[in-house]
Amino acid sequence: MQDRSTTSYGGRNRVRPSPWEEPLQEKIKGFSAGADTVGLFFGEDIFVAIGSILLITGFVDATYGLQLEAIDIALWAIPTGICALLIDGTRLLLLDRQLDKLHAAVKADNWPPSACCSTPPASAKRSAASPITSCRRAR
Repeated sequence: MQDRSTTSYGGRNRVRPSPWEEPLQEKIKGFSAGADTVGLFFGEDIFVAIGSILLITGFVDATYGLQLEAIDIALWAIPTGICALLIDGTRLLLLDRQLDKLHAAVKADNWPPSACCSTPPASAKRSAASPITSCRRAR
């Protein structure tokens, strides 16, 4: 495992983070924001009383003269929402598996995990593979 020396910050000693921790945290934050965005974007089309459904029905009624019901639009949005849930859920499951492999490798002091094969950031002191890039099985 990488040597982590302590540094004094404001009178308290803290462990200096490794060069991997900040990019890994940013990746997790990005996936979290993406999951929130997918949920809000596709979820609001299913809920009838949201402004986007009412805007669509009002625009179509005024522009094309068609009578749309808000419930019809919401019902047609359900399959799209289910597909978005499955796709984003798969992405999050793959991220979770990647983080589990990384955690197990660091905990067992078996660094780097052999499944990751990209180059590390320039600030990294190790010559190991980057845990924040997509993991692929070693061939």
